[in-house]
Amino acid sequence: NLRYISPDTLYFKTESRYGKHLPLQARLELNFSPGFKLRSPVQLNPDSIWISGPASFIDTVSAVTTKPLQLNNLKDSVSRRIGIEPYQVEGIKVEPKEVSVFVPVEKFTEKELNLRLKVSNEMDDRTIRCYPREVKVVFLVPLTKFEYVDTSLVDGIVRFTEDDLQSTRLPIELTGVPPYAKLIRKEVDKVEFIIKE
Repeated sequence: NLRYISPDTLYFKTESRYGKHLPLQARLELNFSPGFKLRSPVQLNPDSIWISGPASFIDTVSAVTTKPLQLNNLKDSVSRRIGIEPYQVEGIKVEPKEVSVFVPVEKFTEKELNLRLKVSNEMDDRTIRCYPREVKVVFLVPLTKFEYVDTSLVDGIVRFTEDDLQSTRLPIELTGVPPYAKLIRKEVDKVEFIIKE
């Protein structure tokens, strides 16, 4: 015979379930062999995660992270499957449980260019001459892109405006630099100029 139950009532806190897609952030520690670097940003597939659970918790979450992954002595591109960091909150569901990560690695080398400076007079018809007329720049570029980075792609521009009337030197602006090329050094940042009426 059942004598008694204690407690005789169980109370449950209920809440509406809510879901949304959130951006995925990779927790990677990448160490490269000498001369090797990332060719482009790390790629995640998919790059967003569906997370669902109590609305009071989901509303406070802005991103989802992967589990930590460390890769050492990288000298070639790497693909891995990596799990999603779980949330220690009851009722949270994350899909998918793991994603693909691609780390594009390539050997880099230095590329030196001598750029003939182009003067742009944005004020009037006067001729502006700058000295020196060339500038040496050095980029760090992927080995497979070495031939593509040249003076037909990259320009050195000197712009003359009304604000420069009281100046003695003009800054050099580089245009056409591809996203995979990183500027290491520029021989000079500014050049002297004269105005010819």
